[in-house]
Amino acid sequence: MAVAMSAACSAYGQAALPEKKESSITLYGGFRGGGSLTDEDTGTTMDVQSSASYALAVDIGIDRQTQVQLFYGHQHTALSSGTFAPTADNLDLSLDYFHLGGVPTFSRKSVPEPTWQAELA
Repeated sequence: MAVAMSAACSAYGQAALPEKKESSITLYGGFRGGGSLTDEDTGTTMDVQSSASYALAVDIGIDRQTQVQLFYGHQHTALSSGTFAPTADNLDLSLDYFHLGGVPTFSRKSVPEPTWQAELA
């Protein structure tokens, strides 16, 4: 009886503890494919070369089910076109992407796992 009462009190005490916030930092590295762009006015086609890229995501916990996300991605590549002068071909191009968003986590109270995440931007 004392063991059952002790277990019940300890389970009740754990349920009453405040839920913790979750924060994280994630580094990404990869390779992005290139592509082509067409100027609609002149019909000129320009090519963006494939190259390495990297990114950083910082998720800051607001409460147990909500995070604010800051994301930055960078790719250094080149832009080329047959209409550029030979000395101007392969122009250096830096692509930077900034994102501010939020991540709410939805879960069922009766079953703590699995959780689903949806990103709002």
